[in-house]
Amino acid sequence: DKKEKEYYDAQQKRYLDESSRIQEAVEKAVKEAIEKAVAQTVEQTELNRNVEVAKNAIKKGANNDFIADITGLTVKQIEQLRSETK
Repeated sequence: DKKEKEYYDAQQKRYLDESSRIQEAVEKAVKEAIEKAVAQTVEQTELNRNVEVAKNAIKKGANNDFIADITGLTVKQIEQLRSETK
C-alpha cells in the first residue's frame, strides 16, 4: 500500500545517503593518506639529497657552517656525517 511504499522509499533514501557519506569519507581519507605519503617521500628525498651534498662538501674540505648554509642541515647533523665519513 501507499504507506509501505513511502516507508520503503524513505529507507532507500536513508541507505543511499549513508552510503554516499561513507564513500565520501573513504575517498577523503585515501586522498589525505596519499598526500601525506607523497609529502613524506619528498621530504625524505630532499634530506637524502642534502646529506649527499654535505658528504661531498666534507670530502672537499668545506667547513660545517658553509655546509649548513647550502644544505639546511644542522651543524650537529654535519658533525655526525663528518665522523661517519672518517
